[in-house]
Amino acid sequence: MRAMASIEMTLSRERAVEEYRMTTRDGRTIWVRDTSLLIRDAAGQPLYIQGFMEDISERKQAELEIERLSNFNQSIIQSASEGISVQDSQGVFRMINPAGAEIFARRADEILGHHWKELIPVDQHAIVQQADAERQGGKSGRYELELQHPHGERRTVLVSGSPRYENGEFLGSMAVFSDITSLKQAQSEVIQRNRELAALNHAGRLLNRLASPDQILEIIYEAISLVLDSRNFYIALHDRESDTLSFPIYTIDGQRQPVRSRPFGNGLTEYILNTREPLLIARDVDGEIERLGVSAFGSRARSYLGVPIAAGERILGVIALQDYRAEHAYTAREMDLLTTLASQTSIALDNSRLYDAAKQEISERKLAEARIRQSEDRYRDLVENSQDLICTHDMQGMILSANPASARRLGYQQDELIGMNLRDIMAPEVRTHFPFYISRLKRRGSASGLLSVLTRDGQRRVWEYQNTVRTDGVAQPIVRGMARDITERKRAEDALKRSESDYRHLFDNANDVILIFDPHSEIILEANAAACAIYDFDRQELVGMSLKTLTRDVPRGELQVKQILEDGAYRDFETTHINRQGQEIHFLINSSVIEYRGRQAILSMNRDITERKRAEEKIQLQVRHLSALHEIDKAISASAHLPVILDVFLKQTVAQLEVDAAAILLFNPGMLMLEYAAGQGLAVDRRTHMRLDESYAGRAVLERNIVHIPNFMQTEMRPAQSQLLLNEGFVDYYAVPLFAKGQVKGVLEILHRAPIDLDLDWLDFLETLAGQAAIAIDNAQLFADLQRSNTNLVLAYDATIEGWSRAMDLRDKETEGHTLRVTRMTLDLARSMGVSEAELIQIRRGALLHDIGKLGIPDHILLKTDQLTDEEWEIMRRHPTYAYEMLSSITYLIPALDIPYCHHEKWDGTGYPRGLKGEQIPLEARIFAIVDVWDA
Repeated sequence: MRAMASIEMTLSRERAVEEYRMTTRDGRTIWVRDTSLLIRDAAGQPLYIQGFMEDISERKQAELEIERLSNFNQSIIQSASEGISVQDSQGVFRMINPAGAEIFARRADEILGHHWKELIPVDQHAIVQQADAERQGGKSGRYELELQHPHGERRTVLVSGSPRYENGEFLGSMAVFSDITSLKQAQSEVIQRNRELAALNHAGRLLNRLASPDQILEIIYEAISLVLDSRNFYIALHDRESDTLSFPIYTIDGQRQPVRSRPFGNGLTEYILNTREPLLIARDVDGEIERLGVSAFGSRARSYLGVPIAAGERILGVIALQDYRAEHAYTAREMDLLTTLASQTSIALDNSRLYDAAKQEISERKLAEARIRQSEDRYRDLVENSQDLICTHDMQGMILSANPASARRLGYQQDELIGMNLRDIMAPEVRTHFPFYISRLKRRGSASGLLSVLTRDGQRRVWEYQNTVRTDGVAQPIVRGMARDITERKRAEDALKRSESDYRHLFDNANDVILIFDPHSEIILEANAAACAIYDFDRQELVGMSLKTLTRDVPRGELQVKQILEDGAYRDFETTHINRQGQEIHFLINSSVIEYRGRQAILSMNRDITERKRAEEKIQLQVRHLSALHEIDKAISASAHLPVILDVFLKQTVAQLEVDAAAILLFNPGMLMLEYAAGQGLAVDRRTHMRLDESYAGRAVLERNIVHIPNFMQTEMRPAQSQLLLNEGFVDYYAVPLFAKGQVKGVLEILHRAPIDLDLDWLDFLETLAGQAAIAIDNAQLFADLQRSNTNLVLAYDATIEGWSRAMDLRDKETEGHTLRVTRMTLDLARSMGVSEAELIQIRRGALLHDIGKLGIPDHILLKTDQLTDEEWEIMRRHPTYAYEMLSSITYLIPALDIPYCHHEKWDGTGYPRGLKGEQIPLEARIFAIVDVWDA
């Protein structure tokens, strides 16, 4: 019976495919796929039926197993992918599964106990009420319903409802419902596609009739208007002879515009004509025009779509749509549709042109012949321009014809390929199959499958072929072959198989931790070797373990899982896990949602950055330490006042070492005692002086090493200092001697109210701070010593100058006391004139030494009581020059030379030694000259 049915089906359909079970000779039951083909003779009469059987038992067993598992899963309501709910007789929800709650976009507790009217939009109530009436009448039924999610989105749901009765009493209804929004959208898509196909068919039927070019354009415009928004639309035709563009159809906002034309320019239309390619500009039309380097014509559109009207190598024109309101008005789908219509337009216009030319030049007979030739040309164009490989060969394999694609793919010229044997282009390893191929053609009249070929340059390609034997209208049977190069597809399939193997290898050998876990329970489903090593668990222990047991911050981990589920992936976030021993491991994690063994899972790739985090923390600590040292250096550079420097130093020390208190004790080498200088964090005053033998600080000086007392309570040595520190609650104590240039400068004390967790970096920094403190103290003491030395030197200089002045007064009894008097009056006068204190110092020195040059005047002239001769006055007037010569070699007295050198100059220029006049005379000399004359 099945055989007869299969024969009838093949006769009616030309080809029949069935799957059924059958029993083999050894009694096994197998599944087979039976493919039957009807073979006809040259007259089209059935000759025989050719059948192929394929054993598909393994596939069917897999399908049956999948079906069994699917049925089992469907029985578990809570795992159902469709919504399932139960309502009581009043319409109140009593049960709903998770899928149903998801469709309502609410939690189950927001649905249960609520009447359906509270959850369904008012405009849908009539539908549900009618369905409820049918359920109460005992009828089951299906209906569509629109739900509105809390955030406003409307979704379409298909509901299948059935009544629930017990002992004849209506208890309510059960509903199975699913979200069919995507299906409805797909149906709308199908409707739109059907509209497009209908428009294409309609246009095709009309264009198959001979029509004038104007009629053809109107047909195309009508077809486009049926499926696309053609309110802003134009067809442009290019006249090559006049090099102009005409616009036979042009609409703006749905209004037809008069036929217009313009010279061929540099607009978007010309760009399409030149490139011979469609142009889709979804947004930023102005920017694209600028990028393409073309000019804008007319109003600026926000979306643009234009396709060329091409007839072979000739470009006839352009069909274009424009939208002035919205971006992304057109997509690739509209571009494909418009391209198809443009192709129909070009064929119709070309046919019209050919018809008009033929009508003018040839008779009706020649016109018919032209049509036949045109048909042959089209067939030839089809063969010549096909991207598939088309050829013919005889029953011995000699190639009789081949299209350009065949020659191009094999690397031969067409005339070279003709005459070759098919065996010659087969790969060496499959050439032995050639006799079986010819035998199959002879027996079946056709052959199909995969063929490995060798190109002229030695490349191996894989062809999928479908060849048939042609006997009608030819003297000898020939084979018509069509093939497609699927080398890349085969490589992709092989690469996919390799990638699966590579993935497993990478997973098992990756250096990073890789975990796959359930997003809801966080149970680990798979773990690689790196994960087992870093967590210190066997794979059997790790798989099945909850990720929460390895997470330090469980709430944060749950938030991260939620974020991954919402976004589909979560990149480069840091978290902390713990291993079997409880040690912290810092991870940089990249996670994504995947499907694992038929269910949703999260793939997490964790990179151990524990060492990096420790290094970062160490670097941050070092940066803080360097900043602290910089602040201390700034304090040392900015001030020579030791208390200010020590205050900055101790604040930084307490902050960076993270201790409760610190103090500086200065060493007095004369008294061999330590003196308290500054402190930070101490509640009470310390003793001002301590002998070296009565404190831990003194012990550090004597031993020239750090003294560490980890616990005052447990030490036997109890100096007076210990009790004072114990009263403040200090437990841990460090005393660090401060050395500069081999000399003890003092002691740095560190105090903390809890044991200090000793770290080598901490201890190194403590020693660095001690070095800074020693340098600061040494610099401050050196500066103080320098100031004292400088003060003593200045006093010595001034005493020497005063001694010279008294020596002059003693030599000339008549002027005794004169120098001190004029010096005092000169200073008073200069100070009243606003002269600065620094300048007053030099004026004082110049006044005391104003007559120092008289040491070079002989006594008989200097002490002469009678009037001096002209020669003697000449010598006497040299004493300012002698003063300059005596003092100019003494550097610190150079600023004071103006008075000794210029105090005898006069305003009118009649003075000596240089005859200066007016403001040429230094101000100091002018002030002194007035006082000198007054005192004289």
